[in-house]
Amino acid sequence: MKFSILSHACLYVEHGGSALLVDPWLFGSAYWRSWWNFPPVDTDHAKRLQPTHIFITHIHWDHFHGPSLRHFSKDTPILIPEDRYDRMGRDLATMGFRNVTQIPHAKDFELPGGLVIRPYSFFPFTDTALVIRSPRVVLLDVNDCKIAGPPLQQLLNDFPRIDFALRSHSSANTRVCHRYLDEPGEPMDDRENYLRSFCNFMRAVRPRYAVPFASNQCHLHRDTVHLNAYIQTPLDVADYFKRFREKYALPTQLEVMLPGSSWGEETGFHLVDTSIFAERDRSLQRYLGDKSATLESYYLMEQKIRVTTEDMRRFFGTFFEAVPWPGRLLFKEKPILMICEAGAAPASWWIDVWAKRIWEGAPDDAARARMRIHIPAIVLRQSLRLNMFGQAGISKRVRYLATRADMKRLRMFEFLLDLYEVELLPLRRNFSWRSLRAWLRRWRELLLYLRILPWLASGHKLIDFEQHLLERTGNRRSAAQLRTSQSPSS
Repeated sequence: MKFSILSHACLYVEHGGSALLVDPWLFGSAYWRSWWNFPPVDTDHAKRLQPTHIFITHIHWDHFHGPSLRHFSKDTPILIPEDRYDRMGRDLATMGFRNVTQIPHAKDFELPGGLVIRPYSFFPFTDTALVIRSPRVVLLDVNDCKIAGPPLQQLLNDFPRIDFALRSHSSANTRVCHRYLDEPGEPMDDRENYLRSFCNFMRAVRPRYAVPFASNQCHLHRDTVHLNAYIQTPLDVADYFKRFREKYALPTQLEVMLPGSSWGEETGFHLVDTSIFAERDRSLQRYLGDKSATLESYYLMEQKIRVTTEDMRRFFGTFFEAVPWPGRLLFKEKPILMICEAGAAPASWWIDVWAKRIWEGAPDDAARARMRIHIPAIVLRQSLRLNMFGQAGISKRVRYLATRADMKRLRMFEFLLDLYEVELLPLRRNFSWRSLRAWLRRWRELLLYLRILPWLASGHKLIDFEQHLLERTGNRRSAAQLRTSQSPSS
């Protein structure tokens, strides 16, 4: 086997005549010019790729990147996880791909030449951890998948020895975009948490090599360029992991494999120079200068975008009907102000989830709103048309502001939009045969959610529960290794 890192979360695995391309984001930007590959991709090399198969782990645009997928033949075999809903398959069909295979959770799919893949789906919004193996090498591409607890234990029972584990290590969520209106200086995110999570995961899995992955990106749009300060670099991970490894006597080695790096059974590691991160600020300034013409053209185009009240009512009318009344009750007499910015006709609308109403706001309404969302017109229009408000949040071009007393309510509004996007709402969708079949395969995950509820009810954060689960798995694996090393037969 040989594998190469091509970009942010793009992996290229070759073995026995098969060439598997995973999560190709190889050209241009993602999320409305907010995200860019960093370090930049060798696009000449990318254009010469001839994958025999493409696997897409999940539907987020830094993995399911339309402009990159369009560079490949529509007859290329596309492999995707079989989810409880068919959004990814439908989108690929719309793009014209004619050869799409859906692989069930924890089931093998063999490519010619002895390369075998097995997806493990996790999380209601469905990320996928992908095991890729040849006869002598087992590679685990976790990318964004925060798999933990019994679902992770299932994977480890199936593959007790893992040679390479690749995992994200920086923020891809909306937390840094939230602010308290009454405490604007209060930090909303813990940067170090991502490093702890990476290290705790590697302690639980105990691969031969840990690789920081799926976080090699930066922000260049003027709305988000300041958020580069929140990104943890692979060098940050390496420094943190060194101390973590010594503390826990972890046998795993960490290798920083930037895009252009590779490993082969016969050749070993080929590693790209990491100096671009040692002088990251200057590198980003040069990158911004290189893309300035593209960005300026995009800014002009954004100013022409218009969102109408009819657009809002068309989307939210069906959304309101999808939300069950207990979910709407939380918003009784608590409307949310959505402010559309940077478009041809900046506007605002009050969204009353309880009363199922939309009405236009006034220019001075922002000053009295206890919950408000600021969103660029281009992001809002596409989110409404594609039902992709989750992508809007990931772009980090959206700002969520609420009083401390109302922030949980605003987050619940985001959560309901996410549930609607991934077709968990309306609730009847969960009782289709496809959905039931998928959840039966993932029954361990359902049991895990029952354990999460008391944790959340006691006031703990979901992100802390992940750390708790990983630490428990790591403790068990460490104890098992100690028992094995002390047994007379060892």
